Amino acid sequence: MGDKRLEKFYYVGIVESTVDDKETVGFVRRKMEICDHSSEELIINHVEEAQLRNALRREIRENTVVHIAMSKHGLKIIDATDGSVLDRVPLLSVVQSVSFDDGFGNTNVVFVVQKALSTTKQCYIFRAQSPHDADHICAQLQGEVFGRAKTKSPRRNEFKRGCMKIVQDGWEQS
Repeated sequence: MGDKRLEKFYYVGIVESTVDDKETVGFVRRKMEICDHSSEELIINHVEEAQLRNALRREIRENTVVHIAMSKHGLKIIDATDGSVLDRVPLLSVVQSVSFDDGFGNTNVVFVVQKALSTTKQCYIFRAQSPHDADHICAQLQGEVFGRAKTKSPRRNEFKRGCMKIVQDGWEQS
């Protein structure tokens, strides 16, 4: 699959924070436990808190227009004015995406990025032109891109089978 360029988005900013413990990936804990809020709600709260602290832009100007190209390798954020690549995010580092209405008639998209073995997570925040565009990019990331990455990698499938065997044999990973 080649890069797919989606509709334009407005770059809002990046919010960075430290993960509380090694059992957390993004806003999701590895071990199952009862939680008061879903990971999506935690992401939205995190972004809204950053907005309240004035850590993010409130007014988006035309010079912040970007295109987001997606492939099985990851995301490429491209400046819409000159075509230069502003950032590349490896697919394996994107741990979650969510779209939401901010209550002011704007639809935002958040990509939670956390590199392997890192205690830092970043929320890349974009404003979509419509709720459809926001939902589409999240669905495409979760469905097509993650799905293709899984099916194209025979080693990953072998690893999955190996993990299932270990679990079936009573081994527990620490």
